[in-house]
Amino acid sequence: MSDSPVTSTHQPLAVRTLRTLPDAECTERRTCVGRHKIDGHDGSYVVVKEVTDPEVITTLSPHIGPGERLGWVPDALFDPYDQE
Repeated sequence: MSDSPVTSTHQPLAVRTLRTLPDAECTERRTCVGRHKIDGHDGSYVVVKEVTDPEVITTLSPHIGPGERLGWVPDALFDPYDQE
């Protein structure tokens, strides 16, 4: 085993934003809920708002499996739109 430290030579991953909220609903463009793709990775990544309402968490807990988290997004995020 080598004694030399490991250094990363990875380049930042390329992110493509597929969908975010309209400007009227999201004034902080870099931190809005949205759907994103990362080049070279299958599937999509979704930025969500944290759910803190105990009633909602309790109601949906049977649907949350190991390794899954509950998050909230506005319905507009799922309106029909062209996907790549």
